[in-house]
Amino acid sequence: MKHMFFYDESEHSRKLTKGTVNANNFASHFVVGVIGFLQNDELSIEHGYKILESMRPSNELKSKTFKFSQFENGFASLNKGNKKLISAYIDFLISFNLYNYISIINKLEYVVLQLFKDYKNSIFGDMDVLRYVVSKLLNVYKPKAVIDALYRNDGTFIGELKNFAVEQIKKNKGLAHKEAENRAFNELTILLSDYNQKYIVDWNYITPFIGFQKYLDEMKIADYELNIDKEGEGSTINSAQYAGLINVFEVKSTESTGIRIADMFTGIISKLIKSMDNDMDYKTHEDSTKYTILSVGWFNLDEESFFLYKKLGKVIFEQHQAHFKSFAGNYSDTFIYFIAFLGYIHDVKTYDEYVNTEIAEHQKRVNNQALGNLQYHSDKMTMKIPIKKLEDDSKDYYLNQKGAKTYRDYKRHDMLKIPPSSKKGAGIVYDVLSVGSFGVMEQPCVTILENGNPVLYLLPMELLDWIIFCVGLAMKGTDLFPNKVMFHNLKGHYYADVL
Repeated sequence: MKHMFFYDESEHSRKLTKGTVNANNFASHFVVGVIGFLQNDELSIEHGYKILESMRPSNELKSKTFKFSQFENGFASLNKGNKKLISAYIDFLISFNLYNYISIINKLEYVVLQLFKDYKNSIFGDMDVLRYVVSKLLNVYKPKAVIDALYRNDGTFIGELKNFAVEQIKKNKGLAHKEAENRAFNELTILLSDYNQKYIVDWNYITPFIGFQKYLDEMKIADYELNIDKEGEGSTINSAQYAGLINVFEVKSTESTGIRIADMFTGIISKLIKSMDNDMDYKTHEDSTKYTILSVGWFNLDEESFFLYKKLGKVIFEQHQAHFKSFAGNYSDTFIYFIAFLGYIHDVKTYDEYVNTEIAEHQKRVNNQALGNLQYHSDKMTMKIPIKKLEDDSKDYYLNQKGAKTYRDYKRHDMLKIPPSSKKGAGIVYDVLSVGSFGVMEQPCVTILENGNPVLYLLPMELLDWIIFCVGLAMKGTDLFPNKVMFHNLKGHYYADVL
C-alpha cells in the first residue's frame, strides 16, 4: 500500500557566512522533519488539518506562527493561545497516527567532518572521537576568532584553531575534569600541523536522506512518494536522489497540506532544541569550568505545559516505533539531552506526581539520564578493536605500545645520542619502532630497537616538528614505522631522515 511522505527543514542556513554565524538568531543545528501517512487516508487528513488551520485568521498553520522567543523555556514559556494551538496540532498527529521522522545535523560538525575527512583511526588516536570532541569544543565554547576565520575561509582558520587550543589548555590547567579535553587539544595540534588550509565545504545536506532511506528500509516501506518543500534551485531534491530515494517531488507549501503539517512538526522540534541549546550554552569562561544543567524555567510547568510534553512524547516514542525514526551526527549532545528531557516527562505518570517533586530533583534526574545517554553514545563511537592496556597506576612507569619501559616522569629518560656529523648523510642510524611526545607537545621521544629490546629515548626539541609530521601521517593511515632513521647533528642543528 502506498505511503505519502512530506519533508521540511528548519534552520538550514545553506550559505553560512560570518554574519550568519554571529547573528543572534543563529541555530547550531539543521533540523529535518518528515510526516507520512497512507495514501488512502490523504483526503481525511487534509480535511482534518484544514479544520485545524481555521483556528488561524490566515487559514495557514505553519511554524512561523510562533515566535522563537516564545520557546525560551520550551513549552513552559508559551502563552495560553499558542499552548492551545500546539496542543490541538499534536492531538491531530496522534488522532491520525501519523508517521514521523527527525534528522538533526550540527552545522559546525559538518564542517569539521569536511576538514578531517581523510584522517583514519590508528593506535595514535581515534579520529571518530576526535572529530566529535572538536565539534563539541567549537559548539560549546564558540570561539569567535575561530568561527569568524572558518566562514571567511581566507586561510586563517587553522592558525586560529591552533591558537584557541593552546589558550584553552592554559585555562584548563589544574582542572581535573578537563584532562581529557586537553588530551584532545594535544591531538588536534598534531593534526593541524601540516593541514592544507585550502578546502571547500559542500553544503549538500545529504545526511537526512540517508537516514530516511534507512527508516523506510526498517519499516519495510517500498511503495512511497516523498514530497519536498520547494525552495531555492532544487539542491534538496538533488540530495535526496543522490541518496538513492525515488519518487521524489518538489511542491509548494501553499499547495500541499502535507508540507504544512511537516513544517509545523519540524519547526516545533527545531525551536525546542535551539532554545535548549541556548539555555545550556556557556555564557562566560567561568561557566566552562562547571557542569551545566538545564535551567529551572524548563521545569516550571503548569498542567497544560506538562501534558503538551506528554503528548509530544507519545508522538515521538510510541507512534510507529523504529530505530531509525531519528538520525543524527556524532555530535548530537543537545538532541540527546532533549530526548532525555522529553522521555523523563513522558514517564511521569501524573501531574500531581510531577508537582510534588522538587524542581531541583527533576533537574538532577534529567541530567543523570542525559549523561547516561551521552555515555552510551560515546561508548558506541569507541567500540573499536581493543588495545591491551599495559599500565599499572601503582608503578612509576608503564609499557608503551611497543613494549618500552616509559617513566611517568619523562625526565628520567636519557636523550638519544646523536653525535656531530660532518655532512648530511653521515649521521647515525637507528631502528625506530615508533615516535611520540610527552604531555601537550612538551617533549618529543622515540622508541628504538636496541640489542633486540625496545628502549625509549628523548629527542631534542628541534625535532618536535618532525615528530608531529610523522604522527600526522600515521593518523592519515600512513605509518612510517618501524623503519631505519638517520639522525644528524650538523653544527648543533638536528635533522632526521627516514631511510
